[in-house]
Amino acid sequence: MQFVRDTTRRAVMILAYLLFGVLLVVSAPLWAPVTAVMDRVRGQSYLRCITFFAHFIWTGLFYLGQAQVAWVLKGGPFRDGGMPYVVRLWGIQRRWALRLLRGGVRLYRLDIQVEGAEESLADPGPLLLLSRHVSFGDTLLPFWIFAKRLPFQPRYVMKKELVWDPCIDIVGGQLPNAFVRRGTDNPAREIEEVLKLVDGTGPHDVVVVYPEGTRFTPHKRTQILERLEAKGASAEDVARARAYTHVLPPRPGGAVSLLEKKATDVVFLAHTGLEKVRTLRNLVDGSFVGTTLRIALWRISHQTLPAGREALTAWLHTRWSEVDAWVGRQVPAGKAAPSQPGA
Repeated sequence: MQFVRDTTRRAVMILAYLLFGVLLVVSAPLWAPVTAVMDRVRGQSYLRCITFFAHFIWTGLFYLGQAQVAWVLKGGPFRDGGMPYVVRLWGIQRRWALRLLRGGVRLYRLDIQVEGAEESLADPGPLLLLSRHVSFGDTLLPFWIFAKRLPFQPRYVMKKELVWDPCIDIVGGQLPNAFVRRGTDNPAREIEEVLKLVDGTGPHDVVVVYPEGTRFTPHKRTQILERLEAKGASAEDVARARAYTHVLPPRPGGAVSLLEKKATDVVFLAHTGLEKVRTLRNLVDGSFVGTTLRIALWRISHQTLPAGREALTAWLHTRWSEVDAWVGRQVPAGKAAPSQPGA
């Protein structure tokens, strides 16, 4: 039954992408000049936004084609393909992500500045990368960071809803990624899926986790604080959560469990700039054009990590406060991101 649902979803979404992609290309002589005039008059970015979506769709279809060729070459359903097939899919995933990101950089005239990558990624892994999560765009940042360094192969913890993107579904679903359900009534099952990510990891592997569990907005931060107080959380827990101003309190379950299962060096990834593109509206209103994305990485040796779940949880909160402080130093005084209720 699951096979039927998966096959139907993939067929429907690939057909939708193909039809929408063709429609965008065929209708370009109509929408391109109209949106260019609108942008000129209103100072917005409709032309850039629609062009990026066309780029997104056709990039996905192109690399889905490459994945299909790789599947046929490995023998289709009759052969497993082994590690060579997995490595080929990793290459397709990396090229897909970089093509998407480079297209966005050119269209929106972005400047990406990275600090600490040479020191953090000079030595092989395996690694656990803990990243701030503020936008759908930050899932592509690791590929940008790894592109010119050791050939790290990221293993992602992703929300289940992302399988509606056929490229993530078909390519990412055959790679060692974990698709988890948020708000599930059986979190232990989801943690078990996450823990599989460290199985067989070697010097080129990095497990990418977003400890916040969802994208940061000031509104979500307020909701979390209200829920903690409503649950009767201890004054210490509420005060610790309230101390985070630019990130959400980390959910330690996944990260701590991974560190308990396998001792790995930890790389923290902090970034700013993507706060400007939390919603589709931000791609249109012109505010994202010319943004500087600042990224910082720092590595912690597994030999310095404390032992025990409670100690690791406290350690994670301390280190996550450093991410919060770094982000705060990048935000000009009086220019904190506005709250976006419901985001």
